[in-house]
Amino acid sequence: MSENGPSSGAAAPTPADTPKNKSRSAPLGSRRRAARKLNQDKTRFEERTGQCMVAASAEDNTRRAIERGSLTVVERTLEETKEELVKSRKMRKRARQASCSMAMESAREKDEELKWEWARRQQAEQKNQQAKREKEAAAAGRRQAEERVRAMSRELTGLKDSVKSLRNTNATLLEDAGIPIVADDPHPEKDSTRSLEDELLLLGCGMRHVV
Repeated sequence: MSENGPSSGAAAPTPADTPKNKSRSAPLGSRRRAARKLNQDKTRFEERTGQCMVAASAEDNTRRAIERGSLTVVERTLEETKEELVKSRKMRKRARQASCSMAMESAREKDEELKWEWARRQQAEQKNQQAKREKEAAAAGRRQAEERVRAMSRELTGLKDSVKSLRNTNATLLEDAGIPIVADDPHPEKDSTRSLEDELLLLGCGMRHVV
């Protein structure tokens, strides 16, 4: 080659020899090899499985999409379930608190009812005891009154016997002394009785006359 250009005997460079042409031809060969390999893989896949590779790929993509969707649904379901569990726990907690409050209120009311019933029974028992004591006191009073009446009756009977004996003695003494005896009223009034003191005074007067 001379300074002014290539010599007449030198061959002109071909497009394949230049770097630019090499860079263009290399990707084309790779694409062709990749296409051949894909066709070979497709053929082997169809021979092995009996399915169209495009249909199988579409089915696989669909399955993966379904799985991804299922996972999303599962995640959403789990999240919703978690929220429901939290709500359920809160509701159960509120229900337990309400039930506990109701149980405490019921226990308080029951305790008040028991206290009121106990106080009522105590009051009734006190009234019964008071009535029993009053009844016993009344019975004792009646017994004492009856005993006093019986004692007075015995004393009155004894005094009547003494008066009768004194009358007989007085009559005998008056008769022996020749003093006339004044007869008693044969028909005394039913409700009028001579007192023992009057009888004793009369007997005393009779005794003085005898002396």
